[in-house]
Amino acid sequence: MKRWITIILTIYLVLSMSACGGETKGQGTDESGTKTSAKETGSAAVSQSAEEVKTEEVNDTAQENAQDGTLKFDTVDIHGDRVTDEVMKGAKLVLINLWEPWCGPCVREMPDLEKIYEKYKDQGLLILGVYATFDMDEDAKDVIASVGTTYPILKADQSLLALEQDYVPATFLFDGEGRIMSSEPIAGSRSYEVWEEIVLYYLPE
Repeated sequence: MKRWITIILTIYLVLSMSACGGETKGQGTDESGTKTSAKETGSAAVSQSAEEVKTEEVNDTAQENAQDGTLKFDTVDIHGDRVTDEVMKGAKLVLINLWEPWCGPCVREMPDLEKIYEKYKDQGLLILGVYATFDMDEDAKDVIASVGTTYPILKADQSLLALEQDYVPATFLFDGEGRIMSSEPIAGSRSYEVWEEIVLYYLPE
């Protein structure tokens, strides 16, 4: 009996460390980053390789969000400066990383995302961090300052909100024209090595 309890707790801990689930925003979190007062909706923390992520079909949520088959948005960054989908022009691969400042796994993977961005931005990689818990703007700024994040951090507008999942982090892949490149978001946080594998798989030579 103890053995099964140990196995169940281990699985729960792994899922909690990879993604934060729930529908209520801005609540307290436990040490794993899971919201303690949020509705339990489960976490999607599948270990996807680059091959598993790539698919021909377009995700329904992102498809509904797109206009003329491309993602359009008009929002502001964390500093209040206007940012539109034009920021994607010229990029070869755009990672839109949905995160929240209350989410432990989101924050923990940001240093690796920053390293990937710095390494591949001159080859056409753009990362856009998007969050929607606006009453935690100062917390988000503290996270960015602590991590040293240089890729753009945007507040979600209505179009970007349409990409939201029941968990964070979730990352969508687009090309520079705003066309989605994977049918499902990358669920949960990833290590530097896995992010590099995904980027190299999708980034045109």
